[in-house]
Parts: sequence; C-alpha cells; structure tokens
Amino acid sequence: MGFDFFLAGFGLMAGPVFVLATVILALACYGVTRFLLGRNLDLDHRDLANSVTFRIAALHGMMLAIVFATELNNIQKTYAATEREAAMVSDVYYDLRRYDAEATQALRQRLAQYAHRVVTEEWATLAQDKTLSLEAWHDWERSYEAVLALDPKTEVQRSLKPILLSHVREISTLRQQREAAVREKLDSMFFIAAVVGLVMMATTYFHFPPNRLNLLLISAFAAYTGLITFFVLALSNPYISPGYVAPAAFQTILDGGMSKALDQIEATASPTQ
Repeated sequence: MGFDFFLAGFGLMAGPVFVLATVILALACYGVTRFLLGRNLDLDHRDLANSVTFRIAALHGMMLAIVFATELNNIQKTYAATEREAAMVSDVYYDLRRYDAEATQALRQRLAQYAHRVVTEEWATLAQDKTLSLEAWHDWERSYEAVLALDPKTEVQRSLKPILLSHVREISTLRQQREAAVREKLDSMFFIAAVVGLVMMATTYFHFPPNRLNLLLISAFAAYTGLITFFVLALSNPYISPGYVAPAAFQTILDGGMSKALDQIEATASPTQ
C-alpha cells in the first residue's frame, strides 16, 4: 500500500521525485565516503576499488534486470487473462442465445451486467483495495447456478451445456488470476537490495575526484538506477499507471451485442413515465 500511496500522492511527479531522491542519496554517499577515505590514495587502492565497483555493478544490474523482466511478464499475463476472460464471457453470452434466446434472456442480461460491473467498478476496486468486487462475484455465481439449472431438451442444447459450464468455470479461474496479479507484491527485500546496491556503488567511486564530469556520471548512473527501480515498483500493480492494463476487451464486448442487453436492463430499472 505504501508505494501505491506514493504514486497517488505525487501523481505524474512520482517518477521524477523518486529519481531525484536516488541521485541525492548517491551523491551524499559518495561525498561522505570521499571525505572519510579520499586522502592518501595509492594505485593499489584505486585498482581494488575499480574491481569491487565492477562486480557490484554487475550483480546490481543483473538483479534489476531480472526483477524488471518479471514485472513486465506479470503485466503481460494480466493482459492475457483479461482478454481471455472477456472472450469467455462473450462466448457464453452468444452460446446462450444459440441454446434458447428467449429462455436465457435474463441470464444473458446478467452476463452483460457482469461485464459492465467489471469495467465500471471492479477495475477501481483492484487498483485501490487490491481485491475483486463482491458484486461481480455475485453476478458470476448467479450466472453459474443458472447454467447448472439448464435442462437441455435438444441435441444442440445437450452439446452446448458442458461447453457453457466449462467457460463459466474458466471465468472464475481468470478472475482469480487477475486478483493474484495485484496481490503478488514485491518482497521488501528487493527494495532493500536495490538501495544497498546503489549505496555501495556510489561509495566505491570515492577514489575519483569530485569534478563536474565525475559528479555528472555518478548522477547519471544513480538516475538510471532510480528510474528502473521506480518502474519495477510501479509495475507491481497492473491496475494503476504506469503499468495500467485497461479493461479494453470487456469494453469491446459491451460496445458490441451486449449493449442491447444493457439497454434492456436500464429500461426495466427505469420508472414508468
């Protein structure tokens, strides 16, 4: 919740503020170490410092790259799960119409209501509370019970019912995957390791004199490290920027054939004029 609060508090300035903080930290560590250890340096000290700097940089860069790739993969999996779930909802909706358009009208309206609730309510709930909407779960559960209660009479209906059940069950699985994507938070050990790596890298530069070029290079390194760390932390929640995964697939099916079902729901709910 802490980093999400930071993102919400600073908005578009969250990234620059985070990067600036890492630059200040790196320069401060360099300055303190230079003040304490920068006197009476000889060639052996410089060679050892260069060797240590190279090894720390390699480990630090590898850690950031692995975690960054993991978070990008999490974003891709969330996008794929959302696309798949919307496709399953659409398939169930149109298969119900093939099953019996008149008898399944109420059920199809509930599915349209479910898709609408995912777009208008559940995405915000996932971003803020990191949990799925209870109302959307209730829509799914009632839809599942209605499919279970179907009594097929024809060969087509008997063929469609197991497909409908399979798709509705898969919707539940995909919902849980969407929730898992935001609940699988980065371990605090990553943030500690990132900060420690930055500090150690900055301190090993103490043998370089604090001229303009050296300070600029240290700042550039710290800024890039801070930017990658910021993106890693920000991408851990796929329902807020910058890693925001939009429910575009659900909006697409709502703008299609399901729009009529939503209009029917609104017409039924509206008071008679």
